[in-house]
Amino acid sequence: MINIPSKLKQTAPPSKAFPMRHGLHEVLFSSYPEVLGVEAVADILNIHPNSVRALIKQHQIPAKKVGMKWAVLREDLKIWMLDPSN
Repeated sequence: MINIPSKLKQTAPPSKAFPMRHGLHEVLFSSYPEVLGVEAVADILNIHPNSVRALIKQHQIPAKKVGMKWAVLREDLKIWMLDPSN
């Protein structure tokens, strides 16, 4: 078993326990447009585009179909990434 020092144990959810996470996401997303395609989301999440499509089809990542392509709002992806249940 790994001993975690008591000062590192947090009772608040990660988004409140580590407010710097929000700042890191701002830096991460600053070079991406407001509407992201599957490839951009895959790049951000460091996963294969097919995995992104699967997550979208399972309604894990919020997205809309625009013609033949999926569109993910940058802000929606940020919220999804900060949600501790994901």
